[in-house]
Amino acid sequence: MAHDNHDDPALRAALEASMRGQTTPQTDFVDLTGDSDDESKSYTTPENVIDLEDEEIDDDLKLAIALSMQEMQQSPPSGVLNGHDSGVTDGTATDNDKPTHVSPNLQHQPATVRLPAVNFGIPGLDRKKLEEERLARVAKRKAESSISPPPLKRDSKLAKREVSPDHVSELRLTKGLPATSAQALASPKKSVTSRTSTPESKPKTAQPSSTPSPQFPKGVVKKTWAFGYSRDGDDIKIEEVLQTADLELAILSAFQWDMEWMFSKFRTPGKTRFMLVMQAKEESTRLQYQEQTADMSNIRLCFPSMEGQVNCMHSKLMLLFHPEYLRIVVPSANMVPYDWGEQGGVMENTVFLIDLPKKSTHDAADAPKTAFHEELAYFLKASTLHENIIAKLSSFDFSETSRYAFVHTVGGSHFGESLTRTGHCGLSRAVKSLGLKTEGPVNVDFVTSSIGALTDEFMRSMYLSAQGGDAQQTTGSEWKSSFRVYYPSEQTVSQSKGSRRSAGTICFQEKWFTGPKFPRNVLHDCISRREGLLMHNKMMFVRPKQPIALPDGSNCTGWAYVGSANLSESAWGKIVHDRVRKEPKLNCRNWECGVLVPITESSQSSSSDEAKKEDKSGAEGDIVRIFGSTVPVPMRVPAPSLGPGLKPWYGAW
Repeated sequence: MAHDNHDDPALRAALEASMRGQTTPQTDFVDLTGDSDDESKSYTTPENVIDLEDEEIDDDLKLAIALSMQEMQQSPPSGVLNGHDSGVTDGTATDNDKPTHVSPNLQHQPATVRLPAVNFGIPGLDRKKLEEERLARVAKRKAESSISPPPLKRDSKLAKREVSPDHVSELRLTKGLPATSAQALASPKKSVTSRTSTPESKPKTAQPSSTPSPQFPKGVVKKTWAFGYSRDGDDIKIEEVLQTADLELAILSAFQWDMEWMFSKFRTPGKTRFMLVMQAKEESTRLQYQEQTADMSNIRLCFPSMEGQVNCMHSKLMLLFHPEYLRIVVPSANMVPYDWGEQGGVMENTVFLIDLPKKSTHDAADAPKTAFHEELAYFLKASTLHENIIAKLSSFDFSETSRYAFVHTVGGSHFGESLTRTGHCGLSRAVKSLGLKTEGPVNVDFVTSSIGALTDEFMRSMYLSAQGGDAQQTTGSEWKSSFRVYYPSEQTVSQSKGSRRSAGTICFQEKWFTGPKFPRNVLHDCISRREGLLMHNKMMFVRPKQPIALPDGSNCTGWAYVGSANLSESAWGKIVHDRVRKEPKLNCRNWECGVLVPITESSQSSSSDEAKKEDKSGAEGDIVRIFGSTVPVPMRVPAPSLGPGLKPWYGAW
């Protein structure tokens, strides 16, 4: 193929320009004192300060953070950036996304700790070591003619890779917490045996391949592959997602990064250009990262605004530019091996992906933009990605995205039109844009790996948004009998394949669950249909009581959200009344993104008899029947309620 976008002047200018101007102050100051609807607090919080006095962060959590920072100095690093996800920074430095997990081996450490100096670099970006390893890989594969995914045993080799003393200083981030769970995953509790997933509808799509090809032109939702589990055609490996052989440009966004592991997946050194969209709250951190990558001609960085009290760049997104197609990937998984089923196969995630063909010259100007395209471009622009790269999207045909909606949360404060486009208000807008708005009741099942300080008001807002309604209404009390949240119990975590040490990115706080405003009745145990796996999924299954008639004559029996947003105000935003502007304001602490996938009668017709056998009476029972193989349902239903007899997982304290 004669296409070589490395010589595209506009693209080159965009990549080079991304290195400039990253420290320009932003004026979109975020007042997140609005969590208590109090607009009277000062707006003068320094931008480089992460407020550990937040009302949702207790003394135990501060101690946990301190102990974790101490472990960074005492333990060999694992190469993971921003060690915890899921909520615990799973997306929020508030609701539930501060790490609520301290490794058991810290239990007897003294309470007095010294925080390490904040001079760490990007994990895994030891250029000399990376080049040596690359050359070694090239030599090893000289005789190979295929680009098949590496053998499964490579996972254990990767986990055992030694890190030189010079490399240690490269492997941690300012304020990054250690991935104690990741270190533990290298030696899971149980031996790996072949497991089979619960019978469900068998997909008709071909097995994913790492050989470059536009395999999913109409879009697909897959489970992440997990080591030791059978492959039934509904899962996908990281190598099959990336298809690196002819990859020209990769825009990668994540909250956690294991750079050494990630770059080991790319077999085209020097050919693929990278734009890494990363979290960097402080200017000093941004400058350090830019310095560290300044002489790496194929790597550029992008830092979405973290002004005010925006605490987490939690979105996960891949834009993979191949010569003849663009692959858009929206996973719940970070760029770390255990999220993609490696290191023993203890965690599962979900991936949406779609392959868009390159436009021909004659139809380049004729194809209309879809709402999906517009919202994706809106989100990327808000993320400060260079306009030339955003414009490059127009070279591809987005027609097949018209059946989906791109849903996002842009960190910051939003008014007017901006308020309606993002967070849970943006979810409502997406539902309406696809013609799925309903006045009737809906059943909502939300799978989350992290939970915030939920209230009736927030749950009502999410329910109304799922209907496509106005989230500011005070109606919608039927949510109390129609909204179920799936989060693992302590028992489920303890009995999982990786046991308690693999649950570091699953976060919740007991004080929230026992608080007077928390809707405890909505919580149910989250038990994987693949026995023994824990979940890092963030999924919302919505089923109207009556099917929704669509303009093309088909009926929508439900829709699903697949993405990065857990169930918290930090992830979906909170509407407060701005006392200065005298109008509603949406406060969002996180950056998130996801995709809304409708289920129509035609797309559910592939549901097998096995799936239908699992149909049970009640609100929960028909999820598998409705969603079938279109959106793999990861949890068992019906699920037992969490409460005094079945406590939620709070972390390994």
